[in-house]
Amino acid sequence: CEIGSVESVRTLIKQGAEPDRTDKDPRSGGVLSPPLVAACLNGHTQCARLLLNAKANIDLPGRDGTPLIAAARRCRVDCVALLLDRGARISERSNGRTALEFVRRVRECDSQDALRLRCVSVVEDVALSSQEIADKLQSASHRCEKLLTEATARAEAKAAEAMAALLADEETPKNGKGASKKAKQKEKKRAAASAAEAEAPAAAAVAEPEPPAVPAAQEKAAEPRPTGNNTTRASCNGSSAAA
Repeated sequence: CEIGSVESVRTLIKQGAEPDRTDKDPRSGGVLSPPLVAACLNGHTQCARLLLNAKANIDLPGRDGTPLIAAARRCRVDCVALLLDRGARISERSNGRTALEFVRRVRECDSQDALRLRCVSVVEDVALSSQEIADKLQSASHRCEKLLTEATARAEAKAAEAMAALLADEETPKNGKGASKKAKQKEKKRAAASAAEAEAPAAAAVAEPEPPAVPAAQEKAAEPRPTGNNTTRASCNGSSAAA
């Protein structure tokens, strides 16, 4: 991956090589960076794409940081774009700096990162003058910074949406309970009103009962009886009629 041999990477992957395998440096004895970090550090975009397709860990760090940080260190625009498109985490840090912070340091012409990168670029672009190399680095750093800034803004917006959705989910049960309580209270009031309407006619019927029926014997007893004068007058009339 350091020399960018696409065919070698493809052959090794077909033979079952692990894309995240790291070996010891025969010179220093230390552990070498994962293949994806080496590919991105040196700007070998095709090798990096093959490793990602083989399920290489996109955020596995090495001596130069994560693959995204390694690409940002040397302003590898195509590798930065590829890693961001595949979902590399922009919040990862190496030596306390994110990929965006490394890119911004390259723009400082007198920074250590810029001087180191110029030395690397001199080896890679032998035909270019010192000023041409500086201009090329500035252009690449601008493009990388733009890509990383836009990715940061998208990540922040996505985090804000997730937080808003989480808060909405927490408030929904409370609102639902409140709404159900109000609905139950309205239902109780409606039922009480219906019960009151149903009881009103019955109460009126109890308050005004119909008069009881009077027996016939009692009606006859209640009729007025003739007085004594009327009886005597009737008997006299009867006697005169007989005479």
